[in-house]
Amino acid sequence: ANSIAASNLLRLHAFTGEGRYRDRAESLFSSFSAYLTRASSALPRMLCAVDRASAPSREIVLSGEPGRSDFEALRAVALDSPAEHRVLLHADDAGSLEAFSPLVASRTALGGPARAFVCEDSACRLPVTTPEELAALLHV
Repeated sequence: ANSIAASNLLRLHAFTGEGRYRDRAESLFSSFSAYLTRASSALPRMLCAVDRASAPSREIVLSGEPGRSDFEALRAVALDSPAEHRVLLHADDAGSLEAFSPLVASRTALGGPARAFVCEDSACRLPVTTPEELAALLHV
């Protein structure tokens, strides 16, 4: 349970940018450091969380209307990519997640073509609109 909690806290940190989530995950790692040092194979999910904490986070923000072919094509690439440590967000036209995540602010499609923003540790690249462009960014 603590391993899953640590991993979820790191995802919440990537999603919201709030340091308190990462701090709590780090606290869990500290609490289990003796076990991780002596018998790391006994805590495989905690090792996955430690790996997630040590690598850059990759956030993928999709904007557009679910169900439209352009949006679904981008979503399929995002879900099928081998990108590790990713968080996938949807910047919908209603702005329903803007209060929770700064990553979706001002990234709605507003009825235009679907777009994908690939971010690393909350720094986003320019948006792409084709599945091929998104795949190229995610395989880098």
